[in-house]
Amino acid sequence: MKKLFLILICLFFLTGCYNYKELDELGVVSSILIDFKDDKYKVKLEIYDEEEVQIFDGEGENITEAFKSAEAKSDNKFFYRHLNAVLVTDNVNIEHIIYYFFRNPETNDNFSLINTNDEEIYNDEEFNVGLAIRNDLGYGQDFSFFSDAKNFINKTSDLTLPIYKDNKLDGIKTLSNQNFKSEIKDAEENVLKILLENNNALLNTKCGNDYFILEINSVDTKIKVDNKIKIKINIKSGIQEFTCSEDITKIDDLKKLEKLASKSLEEDAKKLIDKLNNDSTDILGINTLIMNKYHKLDKYFNDYDYEIEADVSIYKKGLLLK
Repeated sequence: MKKLFLILICLFFLTGCYNYKELDELGVVSSILIDFKDDKYKVKLEIYDEEEVQIFDGEGENITEAFKSAEAKSDNKFFYRHLNAVLVTDNVNIEHIIYYFFRNPETNDNFSLINTNDEEIYNDEEFNVGLAIRNDLGYGQDFSFFSDAKNFINKTSDLTLPIYKDNKLDGIKTLSNQNFKSEIKDAEENVLKILLENNNALLNTKCGNDYFILEINSVDTKIKVDNKIKIKINIKSGIQEFTCSEDITKIDDLKKLEKLASKSLEEDAKKLIDKLNNDSTDILGINTLIMNKYHKLDKYFNDYDYEIEADVSIYKKGLLLK
């Protein structure tokens, strides 16, 4: 943003800076796809203006060489300050990617780092992949490159990257020791959001053969390190969808639903944590909590037993569909 502002200042006041024609000829990069095959980086850069989207591909023995190879095929100089997303396949070394963009002054630091193994994501010439990802994720910090790079470099937690497939975001993928691990989707993703204190989650609970869905209005998750890892979750929620036989106007029935939701969340959280432990993936940052308490790591997050307690409160009806 600062660079663009300086360019505009030069435009009006200084001789020799970009003129209107030169600004118009910049190739604005919306997204980048990076793969690594046959000992070479293979890249595709999505360039857009108000009228069309163009894709330029390149390859090289390093990322810089691959980008220059792609830019050589365009009449314009590539401009990276409005970059929305960098998509990486399972083949890349994520450390190389993170340090490259962390040290690169030409890009912003709030684009999203995304996982994909779909090499045909740029088939639709009228579809802006980078902008679609930005709109789906919003402009928060949950999946910003700055947040990912900070966690990776400081080793405070392992990474999770959103998965892009079939023109949409579909779950997240975990990483450990620079290697991609499991996919987390649907109900598991909602449980992970709750563990990470993300209010943008839904809680789906069965009541016999029926179900009810709770919209999370606030979540408070506390993780404590002792002889075991103790996780306490407090949720305030409203009913979004309801097909059960209980009468939610009755306090006893409402309390029953709260107990069902609390027990279901405890079970689902335990299953997810078992999965993360089996993958040796510390995306909750528990190793950091252990280190902060004991100043050493004689035991790691997956060496501990876990105790999970959930308390779900339903304090308003919300939208009822019965």
